[in-house]
Amino acid sequence: MIDYLNRIARFFVLFSAIALVSSGCLLGGSPQITIEQVNAAESAWLASPSTDYIITVEVDRPDDRRRNMVVVADGEIVEGIVSYWDSDARKWQEAQPLGKDQAYPFTVPGLFEMVRGSLADSGREDTRVKMEGEPPFPREIVLGPVIVDGEPFSMTEATIKVKHFQDN
Repeated sequence: MIDYLNRIARFFVLFSAIALVSSGCLLGGSPQITIEQVNAAESAWLASPSTDYIITVEVDRPDDRRRNMVVVADGEIVEGIVSYWDSDARKWQEAQPLGKDQAYPFTVPGLFEMVRGSLADSGREDTRVKMEGEPPFPREIVLGPVIVDGEPFSMTEATIKVKHFQDN
């Protein structure tokens, strides 16, 4: 009986997240999302999480571009590396290791936390998120500039994109 109720609860959470995604609320149809929408998608993820995966996330800022690759096994970060874009040579530089704390923002839970943090206290007027996958998680995060004294502070915007996700 409890297993049956758990399945119903998981279905409801997943259905709610899919409804939000299909309505456009999380797909850029609206420039803003809410903490409640992020929480619904995260609940769907937590109801059926992947605990073994490889994820590659690119961060693009006006003065910086980097590619982060993180390997997660049994829910723990086992490897993280970062490569920086050399715009003069037009290629990625040699990868460097990331510590677990440095790699965490580029895990699925870290991406949810990044969005939540931006919405809660970043000083940004614009945070847009594209949720995709089954269950959905942030595949693209667009962070508008930080607003200081009512004006956008230049060079603070960023785009974070999941370039590759492999569920193992």
